[in-house]
Amino acid sequence: MDFLNDAAREPPRHDMAGAGYETGPVQSTRPVVGVSEPDSTYLAPRPKPPNWSERSGRLFDFLDTPVDLRDKVPYRREFLDSYDPNVDSLLPTHLADSLYRTAHWENGPHHFYGAVTLMTEFMTELCWSSSKLEGCHFTLAETASIVRLNEQLATASAEQSSDMRIVLNHKRALELIAFDAPRRVSFEFLLRLQGCLIDGLQPPGLCGRVRNIAVQVTGTAYTPGGIPVQLEELLQQIAVKAAAIRNPVEAAFFLWVHIAYLQAFSDGNKRTGRLAANLPLLTGHCAPLSFGGVKAHDHAVAMLGVYERQDVSVAVDLFEWMYRRSMQKYPWMLAEAGSRKDPRYSRFHRQLSPAMRAVVVDRKPAGTAASEQHVPVEDAAMFLEFLLDELAGLYEGNCTRHGLSQEQVTTWFSVGRPH
Repeated sequence: MDFLNDAAREPPRHDMAGAGYETGPVQSTRPVVGVSEPDSTYLAPRPKPPNWSERSGRLFDFLDTPVDLRDKVPYRREFLDSYDPNVDSLLPTHLADSLYRTAHWENGPHHFYGAVTLMTEFMTELCWSSSKLEGCHFTLAETASIVRLNEQLATASAEQSSDMRIVLNHKRALELIAFDAPRRVSFEFLLRLQGCLIDGLQPPGLCGRVRNIAVQVTGTAYTPGGIPVQLEELLQQIAVKAAAIRNPVEAAFFLWVHIAYLQAFSDGNKRTGRLAANLPLLTGHCAPLSFGGVKAHDHAVAMLGVYERQDVSVAVDLFEWMYRRSMQKYPWMLAEAGSRKDPRYSRFHRQLSPAMRAVVVDRKPAGTAASEQHVPVEDAAMFLEFLLDELAGLYEGNCTRHGLSQEQVTTWFSVGRPH
């Protein structure tokens, strides 16, 4: 369903972008959103980088002030509380609607079993660009090798091991979105996504749960809230409001901004926001967002504007540039996925993961595991065949999508893959 058809019959939405944050003179020149030079030959022709808007210029002026001279600011929940989905808009409404019209693919896949097998290039760039924003040092070619070959951490140095874990966690998080995500974002899904992104990087007790410790964000005057009950309530509100937004592009921007701002987790907040932004885009049949070519400085300024002033001006300019770039680079992905997706996954994806776990973890025969899922009798043979195909293709690198750990799969292999 095209949300624009409904929107045409409703009152206009209220733009929240940059409202109420006009400070300081605008400088005569501004940096432009740029593409990182290393591995630039990999990048497709890109849209011309725009100059920052005047509102972004004023935000740059404010953030030029040394951080110790800027007023300390807490989390301001009214930024979230006051947002009314489909009435308010963080993106200018004309921009959100324009991006949707350009990004939307009418016959895109309803689920992304076919899409993930066809979008290695997108997965590689998302893993690389998002990991670079976290300080990883791998080149694009090295990232591609890790993503495609699932290189083992055991052969890496300590620094490489940490960077490789970040890359692999991005890959598994994207597989989670593609294979086992809900149609709409949920609180539980955000917990799973964050747990996937920091697996092996933080103690297990900090993975997949709202933090119960205080955190500080370096380089900013912003201090996140620290009461676990409130953090959980606010993260639930983010999920509920994002799920209610009909424009997938606005929903993506909303998730990117608000998850990073809340800092509900002990680690991986910005990563979770970047990956979560792709869920409404993909389920809304829109081109994905790779964050490719984004400089760490530009991304940091976009976040600082939200942290300290709830000003999304720089974030809007950056989002428009990087999403138009992604749309230009990956227009083929949804088309191919729509034509080549496995129809069995659309029919059985809810039953598949429990059946896989029953075989791998509980050691049940495939026939028993399939019958326990109570698929219609006329579909039983097809589902069993699908389950057997998936078991045949299961390995440590793709197990996350079924809620299986690498250790569980390795153990299953060691006893002969009984099924």
